[in-house]
Amino acid sequence: MSQSKSGQLFLTLGDTSAIWRAHQDDPTDFDLLFSMLSSKPDKEFTFSYKLIG
Repeated sequence: MSQSKSGQLFLTLGDTSAIWRAHQDDPTDFDLLFSMLSSKPDKEFTFSYKLIG
């Protein structure tokens, strides 16, 4: 289940090459990330991540 903390997004990786909205128990964080990325389609973004499990 997704639980946001200040400054963090939690997403579920459903396979080895993509994170899909349908994979999320709570798609809120996915929607926030998608909104941010789609607002600046010509910009490059870098993400840090931590695999848990």
